Amino acid sequence: MLRIAIIDDLSADRAVLREALERELAPRGAAFTIEEFASGEEFTAAFVPRRYDAAFIDIYMGEVSGMEVARLLYHRDPACRIIFLTTSQEFMLESYAVRATYYLVKPFAEERLRQALDFCFPAPDPSDLLTVPTKSGVQMLSRREIVCIESIARRGVVRLCEYSIESAATFAELTAPLETDNRFLGIGRGILIQLGHVAAQEGSDFIMDNGLRLPIARRCRSEVLRSFQAFALREMERGL
Repeated sequence: MLRIAIIDDLSADRAVLREALERELAPRGAAFTIEEFASGEEFTAAFVPRRYDAAFIDIYMGEVSGMEVARLLYHRDPACRIIFLTTSQEFMLESYAVRATYYLVKPFAEERLRQALDFCFPAPDPSDLLTVPTKSGVQMLSRREIVCIESIARRGVVRLCEYSIESAATFAELTAPLETDNRFLGIGRGILIQLGHVAAQEGSDFIMDNGLRLPIARRCRSEVLRSFQAFALREMERGL
């Protein structure tokens, strides 16, 4: 079940988006629900973590702006995809700070909505799985869910948002399949991060979206920061 929230203070815009979502989602075969909220205040009053898989949020609203709603989701429901709806692009940099998944400029073409849905909810791809051998067997993990991999006691430890998996493989063995995946970047000896899970940079550390603070090695700091900035720019451009 795909659960979607629309937060927009213009009833006509909510209706247009709902109808477009219904047209796009129905052929995909998955069950879905759509709930509408006429203001940021209405949504925050009813907010319950993990209720929605995606939230379409108008940035320009009344007392509680769309950016404030997004910050609430970012801090209390990070798994919810945020898709901003707006009439301008002036909040693009701020949208990255709250990990917005997509950015739709009104009036949007339905093709752009289709791209947003494909980007937020891609079909499972077997080639995007990482094989993780453990003492109890083999686990197949979606690469998108991996926050980072660390080398601890000569073994690779996979960090996800809510838990970790200790691998029976070495760090080098575990990370070898990710060497050509540009979403992953080594930031020091025995630390490989997924750039899409970086929540913030503070000094010489990355703060990951699961709360983990990881140091960037001095010897490669400049190169790492350049790679991170290039990745952030590519992600913003994908949402344009």
